[in-house]
Amino acid sequence: MAAVIHFRVLGNLEVQRNGAPVVISAAKLRIILASLLLRAGRVVPVSVLVDRLWEHEPPAEARAALQTYVARLRRLLGADAAIHMRTGGYLIDLPARSCDLQEFDERLRAARTALDRDDRAAALEALRAATALWRGPILVDVDSAALHREEVPQVQERYLEAAVRRFDLELELGHDQAVVEELRALAAAYPFQEGLRTHLMRALYRSGRQAEALKVYRDVAALLRTELGVDPGPELRAVHQAILLGETVDGGAAPGSTALCQLPPAIGDFVGRVEQVAGIAGLLTSGGAPATVPIVVVSGVAGVGKSALAVHVAHRVRDRFPDGQLYVNLGGGGPAPRDVAEVLSELLYALGLRPDAQPHSVQARAATFRARVADRRILIVLDDAAGAGQVAPLLPGTAGSAVLITSRRSLDEIPAAGRHRLQPFSVAEGISLLAQILDPHRVAGERPAAEELVDLCGRLPLAVRIIGAKLQPRPTLRLRVLADRLQDEHRRLDELAVGELAVRSELAVGYRGLAGPVQLALRRMGLLSGESFAAWTLGAVLDGGDGERAVEQLMAAGLLEPAGLDPTGQLRYRPHDLVALFARELAGGEDEAAVRAAHRRLLDTYVVLAHSVHPRVLRKDGLPPDPLPEGITAGPVDVAGLTADPGAWLQAERGQLCTRSRRRAGWATTPGRRCWRT
Repeated sequence: MAAVIHFRVLGNLEVQRNGAPVVISAAKLRIILASLLLRAGRVVPVSVLVDRLWEHEPPAEARAALQTYVARLRRLLGADAAIHMRTGGYLIDLPARSCDLQEFDERLRAARTALDRDDRAAALEALRAATALWRGPILVDVDSAALHREEVPQVQERYLEAAVRRFDLELELGHDQAVVEELRALAAAYPFQEGLRTHLMRALYRSGRQAEALKVYRDVAALLRTELGVDPGPELRAVHQAILLGETVDGGAAPGSTALCQLPPAIGDFVGRVEQVAGIAGLLTSGGAPATVPIVVVSGVAGVGKSALAVHVAHRVRDRFPDGQLYVNLGGGGPAPRDVAEVLSELLYALGLRPDAQPHSVQARAATFRARVADRRILIVLDDAAGAGQVAPLLPGTAGSAVLITSRRSLDEIPAAGRHRLQPFSVAEGISLLAQILDPHRVAGERPAAEELVDLCGRLPLAVRIIGAKLQPRPTLRLRVLADRLQDEHRRLDELAVGELAVRSELAVGYRGLAGPVQLALRRMGLLSGESFAAWTLGAVLDGGDGERAVEQLMAAGLLEPAGLDPTGQLRYRPHDLVALFARELAGGEDEAAVRAAHRRLLDTYVVLAHSVHPRVLRKDGLPPDPLPEGITAGPVDVAGLTADPGAWLQAERGQLCTRSRRRAGWATTPGRRCWRT
């Protein structure tokens, strides 16, 4: 018969085999075992174990010594709890229900399931069983300051959250007198946990012990002011005020367990996006793979409506996340994204952890955040993310919650995320938004002009909204007049501004947040025509830059979209119409000599390519091609590959060739060169 092994970490570290104690007295073995048990089933890096064993002063042969300690621990535990070496560290593989921390988590999940089906009695029983597993301070007999600094507080926080939830249900179900002494003892053990003090005040007051309830408040207020220099939180103060006035105090949840909603207001004139809304809502609420957190990334160009879509979807699925909805704007579109430590502090405060009680490092705050949202159904909306590095510390570690992210970038580094690349409106959606802002009869009366306005806005929701805001207070201004003004490309971005809304400023904020090479690529893209282009074309106008790399960077920044394959099989790209205008403005501010050099490199490349094509294309005049002027090269372009099918190449590059021909005057005036004809 196989031995039954059981570990206990929720108090002193204890090991039992078939009910009999297994003595592990060596301090370093206890540190290793505790570290592995707190992360059972996950790899604990060697560097973490070394730090916990020797506190930043490891011996020269620390890894070899660690291997020796692990071997000794394996012999003590036997095969019933396998310790495996994995890349970079060790993990312990435990049988089911062989550790009290496993049982604690299992009972928390049972409580959540019971609450989901509105069975409060069953939820209370599960929470009672979970909190009963705790025997005192966690691993108090394991001598590792690093362990108690880095990991124990997070587990302790999970226990306090469970205790607060349990007493919330106890009071809700009328068990006021029965829990007073237990609450009093727990509040004394954790004096800065305001949720416990709040519940103790409620329980005393509802048991007819008003004076004792008021004394609890005086004591905690004095403690907070003396030790931390702060006043009690709003819920404690509210309960205190209700008791003073003789009013009823409810049994609502304590700070950190209240179902909060931080979402911006629902958007009243939201239109369209029917498929996207359904798809994103489905991904967020489907639960995904077992034990995973559903993550959805909505990306796209500035002004395409990412934030509006995210807020709309978040309100639509609110009822599926009863523990709350968190929202934070990460400011990632500009040059100064928000500091992750600051964001984590804001989220922890929303979840009930006062700033003075929060850890200082980003890693510790992220771990505390994961502990706070563990096994809860919370929707987290991360708006305008700068990149995956900014988002990673803000992701939950356990299933139940879901994350909705918006970004101008695609955030491909985030694994297993559902991705939606948001496109501009259809014309019908743009018309619908205009009709929401204006009198629908006004839009219907000038339908052709309204459609033209939407098209001139590039069907960008921000631009359409700006047009609506300009027209709405001027009922006599005809839509045709504004459409005619927008026809002028040089004035269009000037027209697309009202109050604090402006397409140009939105694009400029994003531009300032780009790396230098990507800024240059966007400026040089402004030298190309409005036609689609291949990557080699952009490479030609860069200062020796890699065209493929440049288009990848512009696409990742949401400034360029694939436009399909051309007749030669090359992938072509096209910026949004308003991004193209903005890029043209940026190009106009560049050094004139640099711009002329870029145009000349591109024209040289086209001349070499056209010269390769010319002999294989039927000429009506029957004349041979003119020789190339001396010194003209195509740089790193694969001439033979691009022009393998000469007719296909000419068809693909017709638009760009026409643009280059219009610039031939500058070419022809260059000493020693002349315009080359195809």
